[in-house]
Amino acid sequence: MITPLISVIVPNYNHSKFLQERLDSIFAQSFQDFELIILDDASTDKSVELIKQIISDKENVSLIVNTQNSGSTFAQWNKGIALARGKYIWIAESDDYASASFLSTLVPLIENNNDCTIAYSQSNYIRNNTLGASLLDWTNDLSSTFWTKDFKIEGHEVVMKYWIHKNIIINASAALFSKAAYLQSAAKNNINYRLCGDWFTWIALMQNGNLIFKSETLNFYRRHEGTVTNKWQSNLVVKKEINEIHNFCYRYFIKDENDSKLIMQAQFNNWRSFIERFGKFKYLSQILKSNEYFEFPNKLYLVKFIPLFIIRKLYGR
Repeated sequence: MITPLISVIVPNYNHSKFLQERLDSIFAQSFQDFELIILDDASTDKSVELIKQIISDKENVSLIVNTQNSGSTFAQWNKGIALARGKYIWIAESDDYASASFLSTLVPLIENNNDCTIAYSQSNYIRNNTLGASLLDWTNDLSSTFWTKDFKIEGHEVVMKYWIHKNIIINASAALFSKAAYLQSAAKNNINYRLCGDWFTWIALMQNGNLIFKSETLNFYRRHEGTVTNKWQSNLVVKKEINEIHNFCYRYFIKDENDSKLIMQAQFNNWRSFIERFGKFKYLSQILKSNEYFEFPNKLYLVKFIPLFIIRKLYGR
């Protein structure tokens, strides 16, 4: 059996109304050296029946159906990657779709840049089946110009400049990544995250690799009431997981004192967003309560963290 270059993994749960468009956009790729692995997480709609109909005459397609829901997006990712035979992985979320040139554009980028562990493209939102704005509005607060053009950036630099502040690849369907790098890095530990496992995965893949980006819109990201993104904005679980991501960055990405300060500031901003939900006059009680949710790298870090940021911000300076 010939080994494909790409393994396309489609995790699905109750997205029957989007599956035809999703799978059609995969089969229509101008680059065809791929296998397709569809993972259904015990859907209760007609997903499995529809998938079987769509793939009935297709080759290099596997359908694996869970008898019980895994309860974890990232458990499904890891299951698919364990089955994958390709050199590169494309997690094609079941409610998104792609341009026919998605793979033919990104594959040469990552193949010709062996130091890159992720290649990804710009995306457009889809809201109520209508094409919306590009995801430039997601990254504009970090830079209004950086994502307007193609780039290649060193892993440490992109983590310290951008990824410590927010997840810059908010939609996994936009990315192609190295299977070997994934398995060799901490990325596979994303199973420990309920909601921010993708953010953690991308950063972990930067431990020994770089990032390359195509500014052309090749991915179409559906936003609707069922998306995880819409549910987690003020969720305490997210704040806790972001704190854990910052601790990971502190352990593996610091090169100098300036890096330490950058992570500390990002960690403070996340911590403060928890505290300020309760108002400034409840700071002290919430500082104590926050210890139940937030951990810090070590006691010395905490000694620096409190006077440099908490007290200063408490008085609005």
